[in-house]
Amino acid sequence: MYTINYCGYNVHNPDYDTIYRPKGTGDYLLLLMDYPMYFYFKTEKSITNKRKHVNMDCSSSSFMANYTENCNPTLTEVLSKPNCCIIYTPNQMHYYKAKKEFSNSFIHFSCKKGIFEKYDIPLNTIFYPDNTLNLLQIIKKIQDEFINERVLKNEMCTALMNLLFVELKRSITPKNNIKLIANITDNEKIAPQNHNSEDNKYSSVYDSFASLRLRMLNQLDKKWTIDKLCECTNMGKSQFYIYYKKFFKVSPKEDLTKARIDYAKYLLKNNNMLIYEISEKCGFKNINHFNRIFKKYTSLTPKEYKKIC
Repeated sequence: MYTINYCGYNVHNPDYDTIYRPKGTGDYLLLLMDYPMYFYFKTEKSITNKRKHVNMDCSSSSFMANYTENCNPTLTEVLSKPNCCIIYTPNQMHYYKAKKEFSNSFIHFSCKKGIFEKYDIPLNTIFYPDNTLNLLQIIKKIQDEFINERVLKNEMCTALMNLLFVELKRSITPKNNIKLIANITDNEKIAPQNHNSEDNKYSSVYDSFASLRLRMLNQLDKKWTIDKLCECTNMGKSQFYIYYKKFFKVSPKEDLTKARIDYAKYLLKNNNMLIYEISEKCGFKNINHFNRIFKKYTSLTPKEYKKIC
């Protein structure tokens, strides 16, 4: 269960505005920023050639007077790109300021400590989700529930928060997977080449594969060959296999065969179709091929399976 303490959708602050909370807040804070922002993080060791270090001046008007932990802690400055996200944990320092425009959506919320383990989403660090429009729509719905008193309001907020974190997880996982294999060397060219940033190109590769896979698994009766799949992605066989296995944890042949068997099992249970008709509808070459593959996966022939259903 989540408790929404406060939230805002598409909130605009003055240009160059700064948010500084030395000890954070007693709850979690999720931020989704529309424009580039400077973020500052406490550091214990010097980092060179990566990030800029800033010494806080206690007399500066941009700092709160009640900061007593350390008068001169070293901070790491990070300039984010647009559409960045960060989730601060309770009592973690909040310090960020706008490069110029300041527009953000945010949620202050409370929840059990272990809830993030299943999502494995980065905490207290900047990351870049792909589907920011979807995320913003969910935050807008959360704000609507927060403001209005409706039946089962808390249950709806919890459901929307779960949806938000599932979307966050999905939006960063494909990108991370793709970057692990972004250095594949092959003479073949990847189809989507017309993107300005590497992140968008990598995400587009995943989207192309996901779209092709959905089409394949929705048209099981068609004759899908590895040559046809490679043609759809403009890739060579070896490169296609590597990407497919990395994205979906299974080879394309195994993925297609399992989907066909699952569909055949469904038809055997719920239809009066003849077995050879089911074989054709599921895309098998002939009845003998269907019988052999079905028994390999279920230890039963289609006829035996139909009898026990």
